[in-house]
Amino acid sequence: MKNNMLRTALASAVLIFATSFAATAGSGEKFISVDKLPSTAQKFIAQHYPSEAVISVQKEVDKDKDYQVIFKNGSEILFDNSGKLRKLTVGKDATLPSSLSSALPAAIGNYLKDNYAGAAITSLEPDGKGWRVGVAGQTIKLVFDKKGQYLGAGK
Repeated sequence: MKNNMLRTALASAVLIFATSFAATAGSGEKFISVDKLPSTAQKFIAQHYPSEAVISVQKEVDKDKDYQVIFKNGSEILFDNSGKLRKLTVGKDATLPSSLSSALPAAIGNYLKDNYAGAAITSLEPDGKGWRVGVAGQTIKLVFDKKGQYLGAGK
């Protein structure tokens, strides 16, 4: 009886492990170390998050081969396969590094100060034509051109 219970428990543990492994194996992502990121992404992290601990780096092995970096403060960055920023999401209890906010066109900062005084930036998405900026308390993204001129709101 005791051996049957032990076998059942062992078989259950193996089944759970195999199921969870199979679920992640086909996900198209693999964990890598920061030093395996493209150099452009490594420089971005060193410049804007020099003292923030990285807790996870994943490389998408299917589709676009993007990289996702998750920091201890909850912030997440998505880089394309060459290491260029695709999206940055600021963690719930974190703030956008001043090195990043000062790198944005001044017109974006002025627009936010005039229209969303005191609201924190929650996300940044460069799109080649400009920026999509998420602001605390808003469900929409604010869209700006490369010079920082406000173009409207989007999803």
